[in-house]
Amino acid sequence: MSGGAEATVKLSCMNRDVEQDCVDCAAEALTRFPEQRAVAQWMKKELDRKYGTVWHVIVGRHFASYVGHHDTSMVYFFIADVWFLLWRTNGPAASGAGAIAAADQSSHQ
Repeated sequence: MSGGAEATVKLSCMNRDVEQDCVDCAAEALTRFPEQRAVAQWMKKELDRKYGTVWHVIVGRHFASYVGHHDTSMVYFFIADVWFLLWRTNGPAASGAGAIAAADQSSHQ
């Protein structure tokens, strides 16, 4: 994992190589950007570039979610105190859609 960050994967429905790439992408984004919105935007662009569209990325310390995804394209993990939810769906991405930095809305339970 880049930067020596340690991730804990809580739920994954993807192959290990893609899962590890998502974790590495998150670790790199955390070193590049101080703001969660920028982390999410950069990660979405990277995943779309590497694996094709449409990826969705939520980054934050507290958020709730209920999402649909490809059978093999979803991962939920944290690095330090920052949580990541990434998933892929079919179809063209709406401009600017898919990258959301979560605010304090709920807990991870």
